[in-house]
Amino acid sequence: MPDSVGVRAMTDGGYDATNRKTSRLRVFISYSRDDLYFADQLAAALGLHNFEVAIDRHRISGGEDWQSRLSELIRDADTVVFVLSSSSAGSDICKWEVEQALRLGKRIIPVLCRPLEGVNPPPRLAGLNYIFFYPEPRSPGSGFGSGLVGLVKALNTEIEWLREHTRLLQRAAEWDAGGRPSNRLLSGGDIDEAKSWAATRPKDAPQPTDLHLDFIRASEEAENQRLNAERQRLELMAAAQDEREKALEREKVALLQVENALRQAQAAARNRQRAQNAIWVLFACIIAGLVGWINQAALKEQWQWYTVLRPYMLAKFKPYVLTAHAEGVLQPAKAFRECEAKCPEMIVVPAGRFAMGSLNELGSEDERPAHNVTMTRPFAIGKYEVTVDEWNACVSVGACPSPPGTQGATPRAPVANVSWGEARLYVAWLSRMTGKEYRLLTEREWEYSARANTTTTYSFGDDSSLICRFANIADATLRRSVPPSWQTADCSDGHLGVAPVGSYQPNSFGLYDLHGNVWEWVEDCYGPYNETDYALPLPSDSCPRVLRGGGFDSVPDLARSSNRNWAGPGTRQDAYGFRVARTLARQ
Repeated sequence: MPDSVGVRAMTDGGYDATNRKTSRLRVFISYSRDDLYFADQLAAALGLHNFEVAIDRHRISGGEDWQSRLSELIRDADTVVFVLSSSSAGSDICKWEVEQALRLGKRIIPVLCRPLEGVNPPPRLAGLNYIFFYPEPRSPGSGFGSGLVGLVKALNTEIEWLREHTRLLQRAAEWDAGGRPSNRLLSGGDIDEAKSWAATRPKDAPQPTDLHLDFIRASEEAENQRLNAERQRLELMAAAQDEREKALEREKVALLQVENALRQAQAAARNRQRAQNAIWVLFACIIAGLVGWINQAALKEQWQWYTVLRPYMLAKFKPYVLTAHAEGVLQPAKAFRECEAKCPEMIVVPAGRFAMGSLNELGSEDERPAHNVTMTRPFAIGKYEVTVDEWNACVSVGACPSPPGTQGATPRAPVANVSWGEARLYVAWLSRMTGKEYRLLTEREWEYSARANTTTTYSFGDDSSLICRFANIADATLRRSVPPSWQTADCSDGHLGVAPVGSYQPNSFGLYDLHGNVWEWVEDCYGPYNETDYALPLPSDSCPRVLRGGGFDSVPDLARSSNRNWAGPGTRQDAYGFRVARTLARQ
């Protein structure tokens, strides 16, 4: 077994993985067991200079896959420091570590703790500049102090570029290990940043690896495919708009023709008072029509309210809206519905406190840091995702559009292919019908409701093999209909696409489908977490909006309680839906 390794354990000498955005450089120290005393001194000194150091102080057990383990540690380091001596220079594992670091494109800094005594170093280190940590006659002034100064100076060179090298290599390795699925690639501005990073390699920095370049290239190709599809959709919209403008132009030509006819009629009937009066009446009618045409949107809205919406509200909603007293005595877990039938059934969620974000080091950087959030007031949340039947009630009175794919859909299926803006239209309609504040959930409310007083990966625990009992995700049923590169769960949830709401077991708050089925739009703009709380960006109709919970085609990892997704507010997808929230009166 090897006698020179570094092990990932911070107290024993390892990496702090709780915040990947740390400014500290990660250093992996490789050394011979004969040089442990020197390696300990070096690790302590680098720690005082604010480096994140990994060093082994234990032997690896006989049955352990040490090569796989060391490969992962070297991959996660920004710089590899090799402690060279007569012992490590002749070590086979030292040579292996050098080759592994070079394969992964890592910066290598060799330091000499004592003379090599005639032993040749690994050939791949022979061409590098050594830093002497012992008095070397050929290097006046050398010693531990001057060696440390030189090493710190070398480590502090191109820190940001090296940290990005490590971060992208970790992302690429996870993508490669998972079978290179498209749903683990970079997207949006991350691709441009990665390409810029690869193109601006500092002079003495290591080359990006082939895996780096494959990952960036695959991300760019997938993004181009998505943008091409979006471009085609916009071109169709532009063509439709052009046709509307042509129709308006034809109406204007017709109006000019009417005006010309009026002038001719006035000239022909100049000497007849009765004809003249008729012409003036006709002219007044046309003017009134033009005024009505100019204000047709407002007039149409008023007409719709008095002829359609108000009668519908009086018949279907008003008799069922909670009175102030009934709302004031609502208790947690109490269900209610404020319409005759086709509107969301709501569940009261109690006030409380929870830890928001990734609690077990899973997921992406945007799920960290985990931070405590207090829900000071109870609120109501839809027991299910908004269904096709409930959405069509809004469509039937002209308050909501009919999204693609809903025609012929099962009434109890969650409505999909709705954008964030269209979801806002629906909650505005509910508010107008009930006189109460219906809205989209905030991101805090969504995760609090999904966790339901748990701190595990999912609301039902950490075991993803149980997920098909609680969620409709990418499973064995979907595997037969997707490319082989897609990742899917080994269980079967029984549905190829969306499932009727309530088809699986609820969480402890009595809420269904918070994992899987359709991604759920929430109110918030997408932004990072900070150290203490989640700070929202300034509201904007054009800012990216957060989606939560995963969809029927998502891998189990994307259905975790803390996982976050985002899209532009006008985006439609066949796995994008939503559920509603309602503000309750203070008790």
